[in-house]
Amino acid sequence: MQYCLQFTNPDGKAAHLVSVTSEEENQFLLSYATLAGNQRFWIGYQYDNAQGRFIWVDGTSEAGYENWYPRQPTYGACVTVYDGFWASVWCTNSNGFVCKMAI
Repeated sequence: MQYCLQFTNPDGKAAHLVSVTSEEENQFLLSYATLAGNQRFWIGYQYDNAQGRFIWVDGTSEAGYENWYPRQPTYGACVTVYDGFWASVWCTNSNGFVCKMAI
């Protein structure tokens, strides 16, 4: 998912989908997305077949925080946030997105 590559910092480093490592960060993103009118949005947590698990696309080390809907993750390789919880869905679904970049 290449949503954030169009954004760069002054050093030319591209942005990436946001990582979420705490409940406080999750709540902040929900507030931000709601103000922007996005009830569903992508985060940078994707299933990596080689590792057999979900990983953060920005390289954030595996954190203990996850906020899955009940009976999730399921079939999809990409993760969207909806109603404050995470769901694994097909990467071709249409959603908003939240980017993050170093400044």
